[in-house]
Amino acid sequence: MDRDVWALCEDSGPLLRVTGVAEDLLPWESLRFEFAHGVLSLSCDIDTDEIIIEIGQSHPGASDVDEAWAERLLGKRIVYAWVLQNHRGYNDGFQLRLQDDERKEYSVQFEVMASALHPVRVASD
Repeated sequence: MDRDVWALCEDSGPLLRVTGVAEDLLPWESLRFEFAHGVLSLSCDIDTDEIIIEIGQSHPGASDVDEAWAERLLGKRIVYAWVLQNHRGYNDGFQLRLQDDERKEYSVQFEVMASALHPVRVASD
């Protein structure tokens, strides 16, 4: 994990907004998580189908993500983050666990498939 990404994950502050870019209602090309202390960006390497995780600015063509998983993350801080590697050695996933001030947690995984990001809720029951 990149040092700047690690630093944001250590002290993200609350999540204020989630935006993304998608064409024709297909899965997400990129996602931006706007925390109080920085912006976490996820996108895909179209040549390798691996995930790109970086610190960045909001994407000008992005729109608000109006999906249940994104709404559940708002107001929460990052408590853990993982880069996920599949059995073939490709880093094609990223997982976040966020927590609010009352210690209520929510975890979501972002998997790269067919050069697009697919959010998947991680259930603990």
